[in-house]
Amino acid sequence: MIGFEDEYYDFENNTLFADEAEELARKLGELIRLERRHVATQDDLAFLANSSRATISRLERGHSVSTHCLFVVLYRLELSRPFVELINAQLKNPPSARERRARRDAFLKVMAPFL
Repeated sequence: MIGFEDEYYDFENNTLFADEAEELARKLGELIRLERRHVATQDDLAFLANSSRATISRLERGHSVSTHCLFVVLYRLELSRPFVELINAQLKNPPSARERRARRDAFLKVMAPFL
């Protein structure tokens, strides 16, 4: 059986990171890089996001940055609207009690060794 650490812990970066979250970060970084190249340099975007070029580079490579920086970059690149629409749709149609219980049970199963 694969342990929690083997499946979800990134020893190299000392972080918990599920495969899906890593893929999401990588894909979002690719999208940001693609869109940014059409409108600005990393330095320009860093200035607009009140961050550094290194932070923009980390974001584009799918590495961890502050959520505030991510949100500002999405806004500055005019990419925030689809995310807001997705969130609004989820808020209008929240998961049923059964779905919430299933999510909680799955989470607790993974976290059991640490509780």
